[in-house]
Amino acid sequence: MDAVLYWPLEGVSLRLLIQQGLDAETEIRMKRLFTEFIIRLHSLGIYFRSLHLGNIILTTDGKLGLIDFSDLYIYHRPLPVFMCRRNIRRMLRFANERDWIDSEAIIKSALNNSASSICLGFLLELALQSLQKIGLFRRQSRKL
Repeated sequence: MDAVLYWPLEGVSLRLLIQQGLDAETEIRMKRLFTEFIIRLHSLGIYFRSLHLGNIILTTDGKLGLIDFSDLYIYHRPLPVFMCRRNIRRMLRFANERDWIDSEAIIKSALNNSASSICLGFLLELALQSLQKIGLFRRQSRKL
């Protein structure tokens, strides 16, 4: 049996806020904050399988946080595009939450992060090859 113990965040879920009713200006601001939050999670390599507005808390200091994160995975680099798509697909199943997802902005950010990761990896490989050519770096072979 697995269990997760954590201190609850002070605040209210975005789902509850919607149910209570938001004025148009606040809803636009909250949607933007939510999109930025998801983009930030993905750029940090955080894959939250239980992504829905009931698990996103607006804290008392106006920031967003996660609850029920036993299904959360952390990777060492930004999430690839296919994982970002899979991550937001869950929310698209909730009819009343679909318009909170700015899929285009999230995927565009993921593409930029992927391109940056690929570019960085490529540049690092070129630098290592150059250092190897002039004798300042030697690759170690590893026996498995």
